Amino acid sequence: MSQQSIFHDQNISKFAHSDHNSNVQSSKKRATAQGCIYMRSSTIQSILDQSICDHDGLTLAEIYGTFSARKTYEIIPSCANKSLGSVKLNFDINRENNYIRAICTTTSNDHGGAEMESLAGVNGALLTLYNIAKKIDDTLYIGEMKLLEDESSYDHSDAKLESHKLPWSGLNVCTLTITDSADKKHDIDEEGLLTTNLAKSFGAKICRSHIVSDQFEDIELALEDFMSFQKPNIIITTGGTGLSPNDKTPEVLMKLADKDIPGIGELLRQEGSNFTSFSYYNRSLAVISRGCLIIALPGNPVAIEQAMNVLKNNINYAVKIINKDVH
Repeated sequence: MSQQSIFHDQNISKFAHSDHNSNVQSSKKRATAQGCIYMRSSTIQSILDQSICDHDGLTLAEIYGTFSARKTYEIIPSCANKSLGSVKLNFDINRENNYIRAICTTTSNDHGGAEMESLAGVNGALLTLYNIAKKIDDTLYIGEMKLLEDESSYDHSDAKLESHKLPWSGLNVCTLTITDSADKKHDIDEEGLLTTNLAKSFGAKICRSHIVSDQFEDIELALEDFMSFQKPNIIITTGGTGLSPNDKTPEVLMKLADKDIPGIGELLRQEGSNFTSFSYYNRSLAVISRGCLIIALPGNPVAIEQAMNVLKNNINYAVKIINKDVH
């Protein structure tokens, strides 16, 4: 197949391959952004061995990410057509947590910097990978897209990237999905996948994910198993926090609790009320048990995502306090 048919546009190919030989001057402003796409481990392997695409998926992502960075002014309103120097895209494959991270660094001589271009480059690269993988993977999730640096001074060291930690970096997390029927244990655990993908995007390591029925004993046994054998910093449960007779998650947590943390449940309900007044009928809560922080979230996917984003930047500090690392 010709290069024209692979890249669809000769200009795209030119943009992608002209950057590596650019002479970056010290006066140029630099911006770096990152983003992650989470997928099954088998999907990562399929991208690498080109079994779902005739071409190297990472190369295509680099090409279209570079093109997106250079065409930011055509995509995003009010973005000026800047004189970019180089656009450099790198990929970090994390098989332990099943994600591919795209890191885009752009340079510009213009006064306004190049932060939007670096973000657009990451976005273009990740969407290309999403488009390649969507036919075989329905768990794809794009997250943690953020600006890492935006500076006029050019530091050739990667130390700043290495030192930038995601909010849940270093935390071990287990997730438990609680269903209203034992038969659902054989279905796809959409709530669990959402919770684990969000936790991964925050930087956490997922020790184990499990799904159980809403029976009191089943929930208790699963939590005890997590704490005894996985020893996580955090356990996140989803489901069983409503008002029906079958909703028993809060009662299980209170039985296991050494301490309860009323403020977390209050915070989640308060933030949820910005979207629906029914938030106040939810009995989300958090407790400490055997040095582990256990947080019970509702089972609705929208509520899960809202709650996880509320917790994102607060939990690491709480875990440090529980483990007496902060005084």
